[in-house]
Amino acid sequence: MARQVVLFYIEQASVAGNEYCKKFNVKVYPTFKLFSKEGVMLDNGTFKRTVEGFLGWLKEVKSGNNFYELSNQLEKNPTDRALILKIVGRMGMSDKKEKLEYLKRAVRLKPDFKDALAQKVYEKMAVVLVENIPRMRGRENFLTIHQRLFQAIINAYYPDKFKYDLKGNDGLVAIMNWYLQSGNREKVLGIFNDFIKRKGSTLDLVKDLDIISWASFAYLDSGNIREVEKWAAKVKNAVKPSKDLKDDIRFVFYYPRMYHNMINFMANAGKAKEAESYVLIFYDEMNRLGFEKEKKEIVLQYASKYKSLENKIRGSNKKK
Repeated sequence: MARQVVLFYIEQASVAGNEYCKKFNVKVYPTFKLFSKEGVMLDNGTFKRTVEGFLGWLKEVKSGNNFYELSNQLEKNPTDRALILKIVGRMGMSDKKEKLEYLKRAVRLKPDFKDALAQKVYEKMAVVLVENIPRMRGRENFLTIHQRLFQAIINAYYPDKFKYDLKGNDGLVAIMNWYLQSGNREKVLGIFNDFIKRKGSTLDLVKDLDIISWASFAYLDSGNIREVEKWAAKVKNAVKPSKDLKDDIRFVFYYPRMYHNMINFMANAGKAKEAESYVLIFYDEMNRLGFEKEKKEIVLQYASKYKSLENKIRGSNKKK
């Protein structure tokens, strides 16, 4: 395979790199694209990030299942909604605006909520709508314009009819994200409470931490830090240091996030002592779990501001 492809690295900080990024719509890093020897962009790297996943992607593109070939087919069959869905599936994270336009096109062809293929289109659209929420400028306008559509999708499929992209935790995270950014924390907490009831004894404090973490945003937004403390304590009591835990990307992302949120909440409320106490608890917990990278980040972010953390680190170094 190495004799059949050329790997090309672009440094986005360089002038030439910026020109390539603009030309090929590269906004997310890392981005993988495959080109023909004539310079035609064949496909985006929508593969599992492993050696096998990479090789499988190259073979799939060679077989004809790629963005370029599917787009050519759509030109000949412009009303083929199944083709539109396949094309969206071959697009990269940088193509979020383009994905939305393709899906709107599919909806215009048949907007019937009861149609099986339309359901796939709508559910994919809900996820892509969340991807498209602007971070700053234009956010409120975007949410207002698409609120009715998003709500219609949720009304049609939540909670029992999820079949496709909104199935499982990723879908619920997308929905919670939308309502949280829309300023509707009651919706977020309603979804969370419903999720907890449905899970019952099957709730997994590690695997379901993404849902718990998003609910923590809504609790803090309503000023209820005690509820976030309660869930953080439950997770703390449930987990033990292990290699599997260190390798769990979701856990390593979402668990520290809960502590950062509590620290920022107290700091923004002008409660410096309480914020400092959370910093120390946070550091001790990451130390207990052996999360060295997270410990370093805590030191970089908080040590200069909270002297007790600096003193704790000095004390630990002296003991060593």
